[in-house]
Amino acid sequence: MEVGLQVVNGWNRVLDGNGGKTIAVTADYRSPKLSWYNDYYIGPERVDGANLRRTLFDTTLVASPFQRLSVDINLDDGSQARSTQRPSEWIGVAVSAQLRLPYQFIASPRWEWFNDRDGFTTGTPQTVHEFTLTGERPLHKGVVARVEYRHDTSNHKFFNVGSQPASSRQQSTFLIGIIGYFGSLGR
Repeated sequence: MEVGLQVVNGWNRVLDGNGGKTIAVTADYRSPKLSWYNDYYIGPERVDGANLRRTLFDTTLVASPFQRLSVDINLDDGSQARSTQRPSEWIGVAVSAQLRLPYQFIASPRWEWFNDRDGFTTGTPQTVHEFTLTGERPLHKGVVARVEYRHDTSNHKFFNVGSQPASSRQQSTFLIGIIGYFGSLGR
């Protein structure tokens, strides 16, 4: 088991936006077939013209029951204090798997659910679901080919259709890519 402490400039930015620092406490447990990672962030962020507390708890459990299969579940729970109203809150859950198939092909399905009750993180109060299916195969050392289909849905019109902003409750995307990398990509 490992425990860590981080001091960071802020949330989703490289440069400090308010002079305050965010503190993160991290912990993880690892065994050959099970790993559990936890992070808790707390710090001031400029909202409503004031530096107010933002928190995020992130936990991920990764199980590798078989040599060719790993499965993980992730939970994020966050809140932002507000000066004139109740705190904004959001919560998300993701489940994914990675299946190693013959010829070095990897198939990875993923499902996510995200409730942005107040629209703080997405700009719209909504609940979003996502399903993604990814296939990838190494082409050469340091080069991977990837194909991916993703389908997103929301309980509110949020996605753009053509030049019409926020005109649909769903969207599908398809990706074909070649990725170059340094290191092992966890393989």
